[in-house]
Amino acid sequence: MTTAKKLIVCTTAICRPEIHNLCISTISKKLELLNDYNIYWIINIDNYSANGTTQEQTKNNLDTIISNKIKTFYILSDKSSHPGAINNIINIIKFNDLMCNDYI
Repeated sequence: MTTAKKLIVCTTAICRPEIHNLCISTISKKLELLNDYNIYWIINIDNYSANGTTQEQTKNNLDTIISNKIKTFYILSDKSSHPGAINNIINIIKFNDLMCNDYI
């Protein structure tokens, strides 16, 4: 019996569902094909919107387009900051004990 490989996908995002519907949906479908992997997707959603979409609406939209086979973690940031988003993602990796040699 072999142990499934583990893959962590990290994404920084803003509230742009029209982009997510194209890009994230496509990536999710491709990741779904990796049957030998346990996949963890960590998504930081910055508190920025030029179109009135909220972080919660963005999260709900992502939930509808990301495969149920993928364990998804969401971070709803208080402010927009790419370095801050990266730091948030690293903290989720550490907090959930995903930082080890078993993950790529």
